[in-house]
Amino acid sequence: MSTSRNDPCPCGSGKKYKSCCLLSGQATATPAKAVSPALSALARQAAQHLEAGRLQQAEALCQQILSQDYQHADALQYKGQIALQQGRHTDATDLLSLALSLNPKPPAILYFSRGVTLQTLGRLDEAEADYRQTISLKPSLAAAHANLARIYQDTGRTDAALASCRLALRHQPDLLPAQSQLGLLLFAQGQLAEAAVSFRRELKLRPGSADTHSRLGAALQGNGNLVEAEASYRRALALQPDHADSLANLSMLLLDSKRPEEAEALCQHTLQQRPHDARALASLGDICQQQGRLTEAEVFYRQALSANPKQPTTWNNLASLVFHQGRLEDAVAAAREAIALNPAYRLARTNVLLALQYLDNISPAELFAEHRRFAEYCEAPLKAQWRPHDNSRDPQRRLRIGYVSPDLRNHAVAHFIEPVLAHHDHSRVEVYAYYTNSISDSTSARLSTLVEHWRPSAGLSDEALAERIRKDRIDILIDLAGHTALNSLMVFARKPAPLQMTWIGYPGTTGLDAMDYRLTDAQLDPPGLTEAFHSETLLRLPACSVFSPAPESPPVNELPALSAGHITLACLNTPVKISATVVRLWARILNALPGARLLLGNVSSEASAQRLHSLFNDAGIDTSRLELLPKMPQADYLALHQRIDLALDPYPYSGGTTTNHSLWMGVPVITLTGPTTASRQGATILTGAGLPEFVTHTADDYVQLAIDLAQDLPRLDALRQSLRARNIAASSTGAAELTKALENTFAEAWQRYCAGA
Repeated sequence: MSTSRNDPCPCGSGKKYKSCCLLSGQATATPAKAVSPALSALARQAAQHLEAGRLQQAEALCQQILSQDYQHADALQYKGQIALQQGRHTDATDLLSLALSLNPKPPAILYFSRGVTLQTLGRLDEAEADYRQTISLKPSLAAAHANLARIYQDTGRTDAALASCRLALRHQPDLLPAQSQLGLLLFAQGQLAEAAVSFRRELKLRPGSADTHSRLGAALQGNGNLVEAEASYRRALALQPDHADSLANLSMLLLDSKRPEEAEALCQHTLQQRPHDARALASLGDICQQQGRLTEAEVFYRQALSANPKQPTTWNNLASLVFHQGRLEDAVAAAREAIALNPAYRLARTNVLLALQYLDNISPAELFAEHRRFAEYCEAPLKAQWRPHDNSRDPQRRLRIGYVSPDLRNHAVAHFIEPVLAHHDHSRVEVYAYYTNSISDSTSARLSTLVEHWRPSAGLSDEALAERIRKDRIDILIDLAGHTALNSLMVFARKPAPLQMTWIGYPGTTGLDAMDYRLTDAQLDPPGLTEAFHSETLLRLPACSVFSPAPESPPVNELPALSAGHITLACLNTPVKISATVVRLWARILNALPGARLLLGNVSSEASAQRLHSLFNDAGIDTSRLELLPKMPQADYLALHQRIDLALDPYPYSGGTTTNHSLWMGVPVITLTGPTTASRQGATILTGAGLPEFVTHTADDYVQLAIDLAQDLPRLDALRQSLRARNIAASSTGAAELTKALENTFAEAWQRYCAGA
């Protein structure tokens, strides 16, 4: 008869079997006794049945053995293995544990089998111990290495998981689970070329797997090999025509390959088969957004979310869409939906932070709290990976400085960092530049000649880039992006350098504990005003930055109002910066200057135009007084300043690059400061340009200054004709002075670090 868990224990104790001899680790082996040849023969037969998959016959023989010897270790082992194969993992654990306690020299397979049951039950520490014991007894058992790799992966030990996968495949090259896991681990780490090799090996073992063909396509696509990636996706779809990942990824590949019609046709074909396919609807939203068809994009995103509201990526893409239309509250709401589904969704949290910077109804304390929440969810899990740095703590030595940016190209950031790179004293600093964008242009080529070490880093995972920086033994690592597109803050969150700083790219804190300092100046962050709202220590330079103007700039012309008969005001910043608050101020200016016109730039969508018209209508301004112009090439944009008499800075997020361009083209800018760093960008630029009188601190002063200047055309023209010369004079010494001050700041920070401060 079979003894079940709830039957009386055969040992005669009066307890139930599960509470006595079956209890894991509690059974006591009987004294050594002669082995029955008959029972041994039955055990061999049971093993043969078990190996052949004849579980019923094997279990019957085990029961026959246990009815005569209830502590027969081999029979208990086989019965436990049968329970394992039948999915009865609790029974299997109990039986195998009893077999282990009764066997003076347990075989490796016994530890391995119990490890499998424990792993299935989620008891990972115990399972790990059993697999380690298995490997100590039989190092060549590939399945033990593979299962141990899964535990390492589940507990966040990626490097150990990779090592175990490789050991498993060394002992058994055709072990499919290990090969599949290895590819996924490499892909997750951004080691795309190696991942592709692993997926190809997996396909030799499983050529009919649509999932593996699709994963190979994703690795190839991420590595820029679009032709082979497309072929892999199409093979996946030939095997499984409705393969969702392949359809979605192929549609984006076609879009990236400048084949939007094919991408859209693919999605529409999917929708013909499945009208409510959320992935296809979301992909159509992506396609329309990239093509500038923003109204259609929003419709598709909302249809996708109606079909499946649990799509954090689609919520986040919707947030990006409405953000660029200036619908900041909608952007925050959509990004928060994404975060609710995935609290560690870094891109969604970044979108919230960006949108909040532009809102005029959020306090610095609330903004800081949101940045700290970003760190709580995105940085804190990485702190366990922080390792000591072995950089020489010599306070006087030449320092290795690393700049990290996706914007070392034809981008606003390049205008600010190029003068510094050109003036570095290479006897004091050895400069590394980690360029994280795949776009290469004449600007990136020029910048690469200004540093000793140009490190193209596009496509590297955050972990891989952090390791590269650590191997370069960087002393001070500088972030130039903050919470802007394609940033590398999760590299900094891994603390690859002893000292880390943020500068230029983002007007405010990163929120990270790993970021030691933020470089700023006394105008951007007046002492005592913003320290409490930074996770970093503020280091104030004589000026926050210097600006390198575009070489193709046209000449400064005469004040347009002298011949036009009316004054032209302008704001050429992104319309996202134009808040209801600043529109009301501009309305007061326009009402006081009946003949004035207002020119607004970068209005590249109908949704943005409608929003601006609505804001001015609400403020009582006839929209016929507005001229809305789309985004244009830089040469045309610079020439546009020849039509502008006076520029008005937006609020609360003031201009940066736009303000510098205006001054270079002879157009003064009026700015209004506020409590946040973002509201003071104009103040630092204008003060540095010798125009502190154009910095206002109240709404009334802002309005009155604009009115006064508009009514004094000779003063405006005289100022216009002097601005470029002032800029040239300041830049001739400013870049060298700022760079020297920057290097002194680096040296002082390093000395504090060496002293243990």
